[in-house]
Amino acid sequence: MSFNMEEAISTINGGDRHKIEKLLESHPFLIAFIDNPDEELQLIATKARGEVIKYIKNPSKKVQLNAIENGWLILDHINDPDEDIIWAAIQKSGTNIACIKNPTKEMQLAAVRQCGQAILFIDNPDKDVQLEAVKQDGSVIGFIEDPDEDVKTEAIMNYPYAIQFIKNPSKKLQKLAVEKCGDAIKFIIDPDEEIQLAAVKSDPYSIMHISDPTKAVQLAAVEQIASVIMFIQNPDKEVQFKIIEMDINMVQSIRNIHPEVTSYLRKKFR
Repeated sequence: MSFNMEEAISTINGGDRHKIEKLLESHPFLIAFIDNPDEELQLIATKARGEVIKYIKNPSKKVQLNAIENGWLILDHINDPDEDIIWAAIQKSGTNIACIKNPTKEMQLAAVRQCGQAILFIDNPDKDVQLEAVKQDGSVIGFIEDPDEDVKTEAIMNYPYAIQFIKNPSKKLQKLAVEKCGDAIKFIIDPDEEIQLAAVKSDPYSIMHISDPTKAVQLAAVEQIASVIMFIQNPDKEVQFKIIEMDINMVQSIRNIHPEVTSYLRKKFR
């Protein structure tokens, strides 16, 4: 059944309590058309959609808390919220920090612990706040201006892919990222052999993200899982022989088979 605004307002003004409550449950914005709604009606409306508190004059603390629990950025719609309301909002969602003027450091810390992305709404967060934010969500390192090495390390510890958001990461950070998650190497520009080795030792399949891996890197990968040979465009001759030694059936997965390997196989199965 389609909604009819004219009928809804008529019902709201009709005085049938049960019908009014049912309407507010499904269309909470209608609270705006009720003169001096009592607290129970306010609670029904804000439970359905917290944001409708903006239509309520002088909502009680109970109604404010109900709205916070059931809405988004509710502090924007509450005049002069007290500290209990502010803390309830932060605990519900750290992003509510966006609605707080001059939040204390304790509020900032609570906000980023609840939601790391809350740091987006904090002006000049100090190192403590930065650390707590990346502990909760390592990807927010990309939103922190000039983070120090400790903050970058904490971000990667919690989210190895955070390496992609760090400009010119040090070799130490690169190694940490691939040791935690081998395929994080796909986010590292021109990783050296040491980083490549660390990556394939962590995850042999990460070799698919390495262009022209050295013989040592190829061997480190296939010695763990022979089938990753299929991801190496031009496997070294020694690596190809290693694969045959491990499992002759894997020869079909070798790309660009070396002539000496072909000759060896022909003699072997002649």
